[in-house]
Amino acid sequence: MLTPTQLRRYAPLSALALLLSVTGATTVAAAATKPAAHVKAVAAPATVAVGDQVTVTGSVSPKAATTVLVQRLVGKKWTTVGHTKTAKNGAYTLTLHAPTKPAALTLRVTRAASASATLHVRVVKAAFHVTAQPAVGSVTTAQPVVVSGKVSPRGKGSVSLDRLVGARWVSLGKATLTAGSAYSLSTTLAAGSYRLRVSKPFTTTVAGGVSKTFEEVVTTPTTPPTAPPTTPGIVVPVVSTTTLTGATVGAAFHQTLAATAGTAPYTWSVASGSLPTGLSLLPDGDVFGTPVAVATFSFTVRATDALGHSGTGSVTAIVHAVGVRSWGYGLNGEYGDGTHASTLAISAASLPGTTTTVAGGDNFALALQADGTVYAWGVNTFGQLGVGDTNPRYTPVLVTTLSNVTAIAAGVDASYAVTSNGTLYSWGNDAAGQLGNGTASNTPTLVPTAITLANVVSVAAGNQFALALTGNSAVYGFGADTFGVVGDGSTLAQVTTPTRASISTPDRVYVTAVAAGQAASYALLSDGTVQSWGLKEHGQLGNVTMTGMGTVQPTPVPVTGLSTVTALACNGFEFCLALHTNHTVSAWGYGVTGEMGDGGGADSTLAAAVPGLTDITSIAAAHTTAYAVHANGTVSSWGYDGSNELGNGDATNSTTLSPALIPGLTGVVGAAAGAVDGYALQAR
Repeated sequence: MLTPTQLRRYAPLSALALLLSVTGATTVAAAATKPAAHVKAVAAPATVAVGDQVTVTGSVSPKAATTVLVQRLVGKKWTTVGHTKTAKNGAYTLTLHAPTKPAALTLRVTRAASASATLHVRVVKAAFHVTAQPAVGSVTTAQPVVVSGKVSPRGKGSVSLDRLVGARWVSLGKATLTAGSAYSLSTTLAAGSYRLRVSKPFTTTVAGGVSKTFEEVVTTPTTPPTAPPTTPGIVVPVVSTTTLTGATVGAAFHQTLAATAGTAPYTWSVASGSLPTGLSLLPDGDVFGTPVAVATFSFTVRATDALGHSGTGSVTAIVHAVGVRSWGYGLNGEYGDGTHASTLAISAASLPGTTTTVAGGDNFALALQADGTVYAWGVNTFGQLGVGDTNPRYTPVLVTTLSNVTAIAAGVDASYAVTSNGTLYSWGNDAAGQLGNGTASNTPTLVPTAITLANVVSVAAGNQFALALTGNSAVYGFGADTFGVVGDGSTLAQVTTPTRASISTPDRVYVTAVAAGQAASYALLSDGTVQSWGLKEHGQLGNVTMTGMGTVQPTPVPVTGLSTVTALACNGFEFCLALHTNHTVSAWGYGVTGEMGDGGGADSTLAAAVPGLTDITSIAAAHTTAYAVHANGTVSSWGYDGSNELGNGDATNSTTLSPALIPGLTGVVGAAAGAVDGYALQAR
């Protein structure tokens, strides 16, 4: 085995720690002749109670037997919640269960990542059933009457008796529920119609809330009162959220509007103006979508409370472009700023438009733009820039043969791209078969060339090998397989065509992402667990076992103790990072130069939390350096600093054993890394 210092120049750092989705790119490459797919989808019912079933029906055209995935937007990430096969005529039916908490869901029916149909399903709390029995069927004006009954499902709270005055319901009094949810209240009734409703606070073992009305109306056919009851003053909702923050072009966005005063819950709508293109407002106040252009917008929203009172407020949305900042080695043009000299400063790459993804390799980088184009810069010895020659570039150059790209990856000296029609392209060095085109040649491929593997949705690149994830959650590997990184049980010198890894998952659990390390592979599952395979000499597989040099695990095994993972960054020197749903970070594997971030300098065979990181939105890993983006747009780094990889202006071969903020770097929405370089996606 090479030492860590020797491997630094050959480490794969394909990593995009922040993968931002691009919508609307459905045009296939000019050479494609297959017509674009069209997906129809209908959800029934459109409004469903917590835990009930939703049936999604529809069809795919052109008619074909294929796989349809249903995805739910969780935070900023699409998560698969169900899938099914279509019939030969393209029709499909899929039954889902509503979540365990009320929400407004957006289900995105996707086929082969090239066509989608969006449908909205509103999940509501279970309504309460309230019974009422007046003690006297007919009373005279001002005579007290007793109203009693029960509430189901049982819980703790109160029942309010309301009278209809004009077009408004006015409360006449409340009664506290007993342990059996029975109630009794005595009041004086005037002639008119009445209703009962469950009032807040209310707790119960099942999902619940305020019922819209009760089932029975109490009437009193008596003489009208001499004086009508006093009507309380009307309280109008006040919109308290006035700014949408953190919106960037090409990035999934989600924020919930809020209001005060009035009577919750509120129903939201756009009163005037319009949201930025790509964003939508749901009735429950959720603003979600993917902005498509840089702009500043102002629009008016209306919040209507449970009593029908409305208030309006002006909301401002600023959609920012995203540029690339870089630091580290720099001698081969990795900064993309026109220089090829090392510096201790943080430079800006000269990229047009807005960038959604950066992938760093060994002294070169790729950038995916919001319009689906790809730019490349840095060393080009093996044609890894994809521009038709082997000359280096010190500023980003357009890869002219690619369009409609949705994902990219960079290995040691090879590059990869996935387009919206599910085609995987590769270019660069192919000495170990890492281009996946059926050969292993010392002659490099200078322009992107399609690989024979359909329906690809994402790709990850390691040290002379790559992993591809398809729309049916299958993982394929190809390239140098000496350490079993393909995952099919073999340990071959070369695997020149995509070969499926033998990943076993529980029922209804699917692979959602893949990651590739120095000599190990990883798969993130939909239940938040992780599987790993390949070299395990430094504990980089995260499953306790750490044996001698060169020991391999050629089939996938679970990473111990992980169950809430949302993203992986595993392309450093035999170590891996995981981001969790609670925005913390775990690390495991090689830690001699501080990669574990725990204040020590030792390997770890089990995933352990990196102390002090509690608000992280994105992660990345260089050769022996780690990065974490905080929710406030700052970045922390830790590990080895031989070439200013830490970004702190020091390049003295020192180590930082715990996360420390990179000075002067703000407004960051994502991070990536090359072998000895760091990259930040920065709003501008």
